[in-house]
Amino acid sequence: MVIGHRIDHKEDVMAGSAIPEVFSGKFGCGHEGEVSLANVPVAKRFSRVDWLSTKGKCRECFAKEGQKRLEKENKASAAWASEQGLPGLRGSAKQVGFGEQRRQGLIQDAYAALVAEGDWDDAAFVKGVLEPAQLVTGAHWWIEAGESEDASVLPELLEKSEPMRARAWEQRVNAAPIVGTSKQEDWGRRVRFEKVEAAREALDADVFAQRVEEPAARINSAHWWIDIASAPVEALVDLLESAGDDAYIENVEE
Repeated sequence: MVIGHRIDHKEDVMAGSAIPEVFSGKFGCGHEGEVSLANVPVAKRFSRVDWLSTKGKCRECFAKEGQKRLEKENKASAAWASEQGLPGLRGSAKQVGFGEQRRQGLIQDAYAALVAEGDWDDAAFVKGVLEPAQLVTGAHWWIEAGESEDASVLPELLEKSEPMRARAWEQRVNAAPIVGTSKQEDWGRRVRFEKVEAAREALDADVFAQRVEEPAARINSAHWWIDIASAPVEALVDLLESAGDDAYIENVEE
């Protein structure tokens, strides 16, 4: 049974007649290694071996080159975001890098579709895209949104995002701004809105309005909301009613 012919040198490739299935030898980067040629069309295998031995890179060098390229792209996306006044994203290091690239590409494509090729002006784009985008800081959200083939729908996607719905609720009930460190404020704001929405679905409308929505709108300590993040919705009414002075932060300087 023939399972493949191993090619160790370029000279062997040119002299032999057997079709190579594995390249084994020195890559163009100078390191030794091997790579399967099974997925390379038979007619192109000799030229692929030639390329691997002169310009190809071993797995380690290939991975390092890819990582350097990715880091460069991530830095460029982060710099672009800073220029647009957009905050950093939340998530793992891998998610953040990918999310920032997706965010940049999606916003740039939306500008092309809505302004360059559409009837929006720059002011409308700032209000409809850039300002809402400042609130959406989850890398995962941008990664998923980037799957859309039509960038012109970005304003609608942003409008339906949780941060935008949270802002709409805060404006409607005149909620006190969450106070804490930058990271705490973002986290506390999300927890408050999630708790309020969960209670809206679980409780009677009158009970919700008087015993949840009204006190929740007044409690503005990010730390307080973060502390109750894991509490079940059934306990929310009691937690709100028993909230101490530390749940309310007064005289916040703008």
